Amino acid sequence: MPWPLLAQEPPPQILQIYRERLKPGAEAAYGRIEEEIARTCARLKCPHAYLALESVAEPKEVWWLNAYTSEADRDRVGRAWDEHAAVTAALRRIAPRKKGLTDEPVNVFAAFRSDLSAASCWRMAGTRFFTIVMTSADGNVDGCVFMVPDGTRFAFTPAATRADASRQAAAAGADGKVFAVRPSWSVPEEAWVAADPGFWRTNAPAKRRRARPGLPSTAPRGALASSVRAHPVRAHRLLPARRVDQQSVHASVAGGLKRNPKGELRDEEVPQVFRTQT
Repeated sequence: MPWPLLAQEPPPQILQIYRERLKPGAEAAYGRIEEEIARTCARLKCPHAYLALESVAEPKEVWWLNAYTSEADRDRVGRAWDEHAAVTAALRRIAPRKKGLTDEPVNVFAAFRSDLSAASCWRMAGTRFFTIVMTSADGNVDGCVFMVPDGTRFAFTPAATRADASRQAAAAGADGKVFAVRPSWSVPEEAWVAADPGFWRTNAPAKRRRARPGLPSTAPRGALASSVRAHPVRAHRLLPARRVDQQSVHASVAGGLKRNPKGELRDEEVPQVFRTQT
C-alpha cells in the first residue's frame, strides 16, 4: 500500500520497551529461539500483540515493543497474562536456551508525551522500519516521543523503506538509529498483516493468531495500531512485581525484572504512571 494512503493512527499512551543487545555470533541461535517463541505464542494464543525490531547496524540490538492505550488497557492485559499460566510456563521453559546470547536486558515503561511529539507521528500499518532516537539531552527531537521517569526520551519515526529510515536517521544526527521490523519474531495485529500482507507473509504465526476464547480481542485495544481515542494517563500504584513479569512475552522469558531489597521494581524501571503519588 502506498505510504501516503495509509491512515494516521493514534500513538499508544504507554509503551513497554524491552531491549536486548546480542553478543557477537549469537544472531542465528537467537533468531531460531525467537521464531519458536512467536510460534508458541500463536499456538497458545498469547493475550497481547508485540513487535520485534532489530538494529541494522552493529552491535546488534533487539527491541520488543508492547503498547497500551491506557491504564485500564494495561490492567486488562495483566489480568489476561495472570489467567494464561500455560503460555507463561511454556515461555519460561524456553528461557534457559537464551542464556549467554545477550547482555543483561533492559525493560522500561514509557509514557507518551504529546507535547514533545510531532503531529500524526505514529503509524504501524505498512511500517517496515523505525528510526529511533534515545536521548537524555535537552532540545527537540522529531517523531513520537515516549519518556521514562529519569528524563530519557525515546523518539520513534516510522518508515516504509530502509532508504527513508536512513535519511531520517541522518537528519537526527549521531543519536539516530535504524531498526528493521522482524516479522518472523513478532506477534502482529491483524490490521498490520492486512495492510502489508506480502511483508507479513514470512510470519506463519501471523496466520494463526486469534484472541483467546473468553478474552476481548487485542485489536485495537492494547495494540500499537490502536484506534482508541488518546487520553492522559493518571498516576497509579506501584505494579505488583508478578504482574509486571507477566506483562509481556519477553519479560516472562527473562523471568523477572530488577528489584530493590524490598522486592519492588527499581525506580528507574517504573514510570511515574505506575507509582504512588507522594
